[in-house]
Amino acid sequence: MKIYVGGQLCRQWATGTPPSAIADVDCQQALTGNNLTIQTSDVLTLCEVQIFVCSDGWFGEDCDKQCQCSLNTEVCDKITGQCLSGCAAGYMEKDCQTACSDGYYGNCTSKCGNCPNAAFCNKSTGICPGGCSAGWQTDTCLQPCPSGYYGPNCGVLCGNCVEGDVCIKTNGTCPGGCAAGWINDTCHQACPDGYYGTDCTPKCGNCLDKDVCNRSTGTCPNGWMNNTCHNMYEDGKYGIGCTSECGHCKNDTICDKTNGTCGSGCDGVYLGARCEPMQVTVNEKTSMAGIIGGTVAALLAIAIVIIVLFSSSGGGRDQSTMTRGCSLIKMCLIQKQKLLRL
Repeated sequence: MKIYVGGQLCRQWATGTPPSAIADVDCQQALTGNNLTIQTSDVLTLCEVQIFVCSDGWFGEDCDKQCQCSLNTEVCDKITGQCLSGCAAGYMEKDCQTACSDGYYGNCTSKCGNCPNAAFCNKSTGICPGGCSAGWQTDTCLQPCPSGYYGPNCGVLCGNCVEGDVCIKTNGTCPGGCAAGWINDTCHQACPDGYYGTDCTPKCGNCLDKDVCNRSTGTCPNGWMNNTCHNMYEDGKYGIGCTSECGHCKNDTICDKTNGTCGSGCDGVYLGARCEPMQVTVNEKTSMAGIIGGTVAALLAIAIVIIVLFSSSGGGRDQSTMTRGCSLIKMCLIQKQKLLRL
C-alpha cells in the first residue's frame, strides 16, 4: 500500500504487510499538496482519515519552529519556514532561524556600535545594553560626540585647549596641550596663584600691592614697569611706573627701587632717607640772610676793637696781627656771600 500527498509519495508498505487497523502515518519527508491518495491492490475499508498541518506562524515536521518573517503578519512556509518578505531583524538563513553573529544586528550585515566594555548590541535593534562608550552617542552608539564635548553620553564640555583646539572625544585630552593659564590632562584646572602661562611654569612678577597676575598673560592688574613686572626698573629710578629719580646716594650706590631710600647713606651735603637736596623757601632765605648779616657785623666790630687796642699800645703796630684781622673780615664776607646764594 502507498500513500501520496499532492502526487508525491508519502509512505508505502510492502505487499502483504498492510498497516495496522489504526495507523499514525508520518510522511518520509514534509510534503505539501491539496489532495491525499491511498493506493492498494486489496480492498481497503477506511473509517476515518485525519490530516494534521502546522498552525499559522509555525512550521517543521513537528510544527515546533516559529516563523521569523520581516512582516509579522506573514505566514511562513509551514514546511521550510521561508518568508517571502525576508527574515525578521536579527535573523538570517533560508528558514530565518539562525540569529545574527555576535557584533552584528538587523539584517545581520550591520555592525554594532561602540558599546562599553566590548559588549554586544541587541541583534534586532542594535542598541547597546549599557549605553555608549565614552565619545559616542545615540541608541546604536554609532554617532561621535559633537565638537567641544566628550565622555560618556557626550555630557562633558572640553577644557581650555591651546588655540581653541577640539579635545579628544573619548577622554577629553587636548592634542596640543592646554591654553596658557590652564593645566592637567583635560585643561579644566586654572594655574595656582602666583603662576601663569603655558603649563603654569612661569612665576608672576612683582605686582603692585602683591596682586595676583593674570593667569594667561602674566600681566599685573595695577602694573609695575612692564606688563609682567619682571623688569625691576633701570638703575637710578624707583617708584610706581619707574618715574622717580634716585637721590645722591653715597659712592653712587643704587637706591631702593621701591621707595628710593639710600641704604649706604648720602653724598656731601644731601639729606634725608633719599639723599635729596635741602629745600629752602624765600622766607627761610630772608631769615638766614638776617642772621648771617648780624653775625658778620659782630665779627667786624670785634676786629675793629682789636685793631684799636693794638694801635694804642706802645705806639708800635704789629703787622701780622693787622693782617690776621683783615683776613678774618674777608673770610666772614666771603662766607656771607655763599650763604646768601643758598
